[in-house]
Amino acid sequence: MNETPNDEETVERLARKYREAGYVVLVDPLPWGDVDLQPDLLVRNENETVVVEIVTASEMHESDGKLARFAQAVAALPGWRLEVHSTGGNVRTPVGAALRNLDEVLEQVRRLVEQEMWIPGILAGWSVIEGTLRELVSTETVTAKAPNPRALVKSAFSLGLVSRGTMDSLLELARIRNAAAHALSPGDDVDLAEAASAILEEAGSLRRLVKENSSPAAVEELVEWFLEHYEDPAHGVPHDSSEGGFQYIKGGPYDPLDELQDQFPDVDEGVLDDAVRRITHEGGWEWVKRGQY
Repeated sequence: MNETPNDEETVERLARKYREAGYVVLVDPLPWGDVDLQPDLLVRNENETVVVEIVTASEMHESDGKLARFAQAVAALPGWRLEVHSTGGNVRTPVGAALRNLDEVLEQVRRLVEQEMWIPGILAGWSVIEGTLRELVSTETVTAKAPNPRALVKSAFSLGLVSRGTMDSLLELARIRNAAAHALSPGDDVDLAEAASAILEEAGSLRRLVKENSSPAAVEELVEWFLEHYEDPAHGVPHDSSEGGFQYIKGGPYDPLDELQDQFPDVDEGVLDDAVRRITHEGGWEWVKRGQY
């Protein structure tokens, strides 16, 4: 994150919230792995360690892979998880970015399983399951005591998010993952290849579930972004009926579909289509950048 006064305020606000929730907070901790992986906050309590990275809205959509590398590094550490927050007063994880981060880790898990790296696949795959369960059952605020994995699974069942069969499967996979994380045998009857494949399958199912539950919020995020940056040409573009209508002498018009695809290249196609339908229903297909005219 490039430090600005606004970024510093976000760091201070989040640090205060975590301290109030009972976490020990380290601001600008030393990097690990490689020099680029220095989070803004590292917070701990008796249940977990949370790596907190704060980014601007534009950094959310950069393709340098930094967030993915953060997610991969954290996934390898038992009891750790990654949280990404945006500056500007909104301290929740933006929907599109949250989905993209865990989905990138899921793809890494898929490659680990294909390469028959069962233990790393189990550990990384469970991080996707646990992160997804937290998205499904938790609120957007910092909780005082984060549920442990078994409690998360049971909460998902209690909320009707997963079936009893899925709950039982996840509880058994959590047991296997805990054994793998502590270099213990999960049992003579456990096939690690089958366990890794099962974790990959359950993680994929949960990712699809969280996308379905997040679609309305994701659509709203795209619509809000577009309307913050573009406006109806009627608000300032010269109009000449004899010349065919609006005269885009300073640039434009801009197509909502093209602009959203450029800004959110990894967003779900259904979410993108719904956002474009809402925007064009309200204002058509021709827009200009705010302040351009």
